[in-house]
Amino acid sequence: MLLSAAAAFPAKEPQWLRVSAPEFTVITTLSEKEAVAWAGEFAQFIGALQGFIPVNPQRLPRLTIVVFGREREFADYRPLGDDIKVQEVAGFFARRDSWAVAGLAKNDWNERTKATIFHEGTHWFLSAFELPNPVWLEEGLAEVFSTFAIGKKKISWGRAIEDHVMVLNELPPMPLEKLLFISEGSLFTGGEEGAVRTGMAYAQSWAFVHYLMFGQNDAPRGAMMAYVRALRTATHPDEAFRQAFGQDYATMDEKLRRYLRGGRYYVAERPPATLAELRAEPASVADVEDALARLCLGGRRMGEALAHANHVLAAAGDSAVPFELLGQVHLERGNRPMAQAAFEQAVARKSLDFRPYYEIARARHAGSAQPDGSLGDVSPVEARKIANGYERAINLNARYRPAYEGLAGVVELTPAGNPQDLAFLQQGVLLFPDNGMIRLGLAVVEKRDGDATKAAMLLNEVLESEKPQPVHVRNYAHRLETAWLERDVFGQTDALVKEKKFAEALALLDQRAAENNTLRFLRRVRVTRQNIQNTQRLEVVREAWEGRQWTEVRRLINEILESDASPVLKAQMRRRLDDLDRRGLGKPKE
Repeated sequence: MLLSAAAAFPAKEPQWLRVSAPEFTVITTLSEKEAVAWAGEFAQFIGALQGFIPVNPQRLPRLTIVVFGREREFADYRPLGDDIKVQEVAGFFARRDSWAVAGLAKNDWNERTKATIFHEGTHWFLSAFELPNPVWLEEGLAEVFSTFAIGKKKISWGRAIEDHVMVLNELPPMPLEKLLFISEGSLFTGGEEGAVRTGMAYAQSWAFVHYLMFGQNDAPRGAMMAYVRALRTATHPDEAFRQAFGQDYATMDEKLRRYLRGGRYYVAERPPATLAELRAEPASVADVEDALARLCLGGRRMGEALAHANHVLAAAGDSAVPFELLGQVHLERGNRPMAQAAFEQAVARKSLDFRPYYEIARARHAGSAQPDGSLGDVSPVEARKIANGYERAINLNARYRPAYEGLAGVVELTPAGNPQDLAFLQQGVLLFPDNGMIRLGLAVVEKRDGDATKAAMLLNEVLESEKPQPVHVRNYAHRLETAWLERDVFGQTDALVKEKKFAEALALLDQRAAENNTLRFLRRVRVTRQNIQNTQRLEVVREAWEGRQWTEVRRLINEILESDASPVLKAQMRRRLDDLDRRGLGKPKE
């Protein structure tokens, strides 16, 4: 009877609370006291980061942390792996370009879960920088701060990571001259060798950052960021290293080896920061559904993400945010038409997320593209609309590379005299110096706005680059090279022909044909050369006609009829000859 009575009363629905901090929001089924305590710990973590590497909080992507009071509540939100199987993780952190989400259960808030959340939380924090950081710095800082801990009277970070110490003790360290230029693409490349290389890169990045932060290295405070800033100028990397750290690679390598052999790692300890008081309040349905939708997106649970996103739309009223979320869900589900419709609604509501503006511009761009990637007959007005969409997206997310690439691909058809195009693409080249497409876009704007010399320099930098570029970028570069050559050469010949400098125009064509022997160019040279010769012959005939030199006119016409002149010109000359015959002009005397 007792069992039957218990079954008659279903389990009580969890009560959701919301704790809002300036940099993040916690949505949780913890008790009020636990919720405030959990949010306070994460706020202290952010405070520790701000004390070491200050960032503008306004630039931080929106972060939502979902903390389930019971483990079974989290079970339905654990992420799916590549095999669509549930990953039995205690917590996870997922990031998108304009927001991030973390999910975990109270019972699983252990050392391993904390390390994951704090590591990824550091990456989220560092994304507030306008320019991307080198891999060694990002991963080194993330690993150092992954050991963040809070006690009753102090916070700490910098504890030695045993796995990294073991790797560094068993394998020779990677030279700094190699570590500092390791790329993200070289990590997680698969196979046993790739795993070893990745493990060493993480261990060495942690060790070098730890040494710079806490070791006796003679480097000035702020040397890490000074080095990064120097790299973003024209300073040679070796010189940037020497300027920032005050020593060369070999000297720093030896000091780092001694630090590692010492086996003692400093742990930073500070009193907790004084922060604004945090309060827990009941979470709205829209708050909860939004958080769960993003958690499902981050965990590849697309069906559940769509259901939660639709609940947000029903509960959140007429704002842009639910449409931004719904568009993102449809986009990741592969339904671009539905995503486009949602993003259009978000833009109509003055969205502050870059994604709707980018996706709308991208769709218009893709709809106008030809098989070779060119934009065909797109009008300047439409091209300007597409460019404006990309630029609005960049304004809202300055680090989103595809927006710069899209802008670079459309500015060729936009009207001249718009200085913002130049500013955006200059910023893109600064952010992504190895990106050939963005550099070509800047070349196009320089050419469009009248600086042919700078445009040619930028184009040649891509054509002659030692770093591999995608096929579509190489093809675009060659297409620009040919188009600009034709525009310059035939523009000059047209000007010479207008001045009746026919010999000079023909000489210019011959010279350029010898320098560039592409089939398309040579074909156009041949046609243009014939047209110039025809124009020259016509001009000679016209002058003789106006001078009433009928015998000379007849001679010139006969020369044209016997030459390789075009059929159209010959037909014109026959009509003139017939006219002379009817009028009896210029006939030889019998």
